[in-house]
Amino acid sequence: MSYRNPKQIVDTQSGQHVRDMQKSLADTFSKYSSSINTIMKKQAEEEAKASELARARSNKYTNKVSGDINQLANKNKAIDFSAFTPWLGVTNDIMKKQPHTWDQKDRNTVNNMNTLGTDAADNLANTIASGETYVGARGLPLFTEGAIYSGFTNSEKEMTPEERAKYIDNSYKKLDILYGVDGTPGSKSYEIDPTGLKTEFRTIIYDENGVEIGSSRNSTMDSLDIPVIIPKERKNMQQLVKQTAASMDLNSVTSIAYKDQESIEVPLSKDPSNTKFQSSKKPSRALFLKLAYEDALANIKALPADEAIAYNNDILKKYNNPIKMRKKWVGGTEEQIALDKKDLESIAKAYAQYAADTPEGREVLNKSKDFGITTRKQKENYNPPPPNKGADFYNKIKQNPISFLREFTEIKGTFDKDKNTISVPQKKGEKDLVFNMNDPDSRIDFYTRMLKFSKFAKGDSDSAKLIRSQFSEALRADNSKKFAAKTEQKEFEKFADEWDKNNPAPYNSAFRMQSIMDAYKESKKNKK
Repeated sequence: MSYRNPKQIVDTQSGQHVRDMQKSLADTFSKYSSSINTIMKKQAEEEAKASELARARSNKYTNKVSGDINQLANKNKAIDFSAFTPWLGVTNDIMKKQPHTWDQKDRNTVNNMNTLGTDAADNLANTIASGETYVGARGLPLFTEGAIYSGFTNSEKEMTPEERAKYIDNSYKKLDILYGVDGTPGSKSYEIDPTGLKTEFRTIIYDENGVEIGSSRNSTMDSLDIPVIIPKERKNMQQLVKQTAASMDLNSVTSIAYKDQESIEVPLSKDPSNTKFQSSKKPSRALFLKLAYEDALANIKALPADEAIAYNNDILKKYNNPIKMRKKWVGGTEEQIALDKKDLESIAKAYAQYAADTPEGREVLNKSKDFGITTRKQKENYNPPPPNKGADFYNKIKQNPISFLREFTEIKGTFDKDKNTISVPQKKGEKDLVFNMNDPDSRIDFYTRMLKFSKFAKGDSDSAKLIRSQFSEALRADNSKKFAAKTEQKEFEKFADEWDKNNPAPYNSAFRMQSIMDAYKESKKNKK
């Protein structure tokens, strides 16, 4: 058996392929390596450039926001903006990072800080606007329409004006500091949180000792106990009076407004034998109040509960008892509904009475309607004109003004007979108040004050008004007589001097005076 070697075939071409492939791979890796180095170098350069741009962008951004804050601080020197500063550092750090790495809070912070100047200015403007009503109301006297509610309740002890002013100052100190009312001592700072979709602003209020006493978010004042403002009902009342007067049919003598009203009869002549009288009547106040009630109730119901109650307690207190304050009419249970109804009705009744006593209401109710001429035989229950109490009171004071001054005021005045003046001492360090009785205006001023000091005719009743009018008429009539007499005296003295010059012959005193008086009377006749 013979042994056979297998035939061996050598593939020299394949080896060449392998060698070529190895060389190609080596060339490719070399090129790749070179390319990576170039890319990395370029990326490093770009990153350095980006970093430099980021720093520049951050600096520009920070400078803008810082400038906005400085402008705010300069325009609002009474506010501390130092709490804004730390946020500059926060946003500066964010700006140094690549934007694609920012989270939502970062984006909110950058966006909100970028518009901080405008947003803060708008917020401050809104805050000031929200306080305009308060500042205006704060400047009005208490117990007047448009003023802040005095806080008057039936459960408190009666306060003096000084005690109530102190109570109000303490109650609204936070708002006074916030809005800068009358330079109230204290301060305020401004804080922000720009991490939300919109910047949240917070104003913190401190007293004069630097102690925080309140704060508010954005421009809402809910946390600061905003006071109730007394509503202004003046125009509504005028309209109510007008509508009520129209419904009373006051132009007709057959109107129910005059039914059962007392007849006022004035003699047509001062002649004692006169029998003719002008008869007239005034409208019924009771009817006015009855007809005005529904409109009054509607006006009260149109107000928020707290404003209606404040109006009752401060403006209508003369006509109605104070009502317990509440933000809204409670309702709910039968007992609460009944209480609301009772309070609303009592306020409406007081509102109608107040309307009747306004100038417009008095004009309606005091206007007499003529009912023709009557005779004494037809006339019953004739009431003579009331006594002139005002004139009597004036004449009484005139007899001894110093004594009455002391009685009315507990002040001891001094009368200078030679100068005809009355001196009234004032507070320590102030000059005495001097009334010259030779001067008509000064004399009227003195006696008018005496009437006020006496409280003899205090109030808005018809009787009090009549007495004041009578007092004033008597005072002015007396003044006219006094100063007319003084003028006459001066004229006579001047005439006497001229007569003496023209008549140098000696006369005894009695004959001289009679001659001068006769000549003076004759000259007066000639002038006429």
